[in-house]
Amino acid sequence: MLGFDQQILDTRADYVNPFHVERGGILSLTSLSGIQYATYVGAPDNNTVPLGLAQHDQEEVDLYRAAPPWTYARRYPEYTSYPYIILGTVITNAIHPDIDGSTIVPGAPAYLASSGLITTVTTFSNRRVGTFDSLLNEASLRISADTSNGSTLRVGGRQSIVDPEPVTVPTAGWARLRIHI
Repeated sequence: MLGFDQQILDTRADYVNPFHVERGGILSLTSLSGIQYATYVGAPDNNTVPLGLAQHDQEEVDLYRAAPPWTYARRYPEYTSYPYIILGTVITNAIHPDIDGSTIVPGAPAYLASSGLITTVTTFSNRRVGTFDSLLNEASLRISADTSNGSTLRVGGRQSIVDPEPVTVPTAGWARLRIHI
């Protein structure tokens, strides 16, 4: 999920995403049967190519009843060109839960981790996606969600027939991230 404060300098929408995801994580390039698409990669390695940070929710949208553009609700229907941020500053909760919170300081490097999450270590991959610009769960961060029950990121699910239950992963909390992919 993304916080209120965003400075988006450059976005791209070169690939579709067939899966339902929540905004805030790092989308990577994946291929299936020769078709390339953008999604959260469950187990990235050093060959995984990060594309950018998911700017909107990707979920099932009733195109007959929804008033376009669907971006007013910050969501896109599946199999559309999906915008992702490649340069800018955002507040995100897509921080890997096993991270040492003391390593998130302004200027610390941010690397791609599993399921589109972000970390300060190269355990998952050496693909750098940006730089942290705040401390973890800093009091000055303006966030939009109730964090009393912990922080999670939806990485799949919420399809009405096929997969009605959302697939979420726990996160460590919120931080400001300067993205430069």
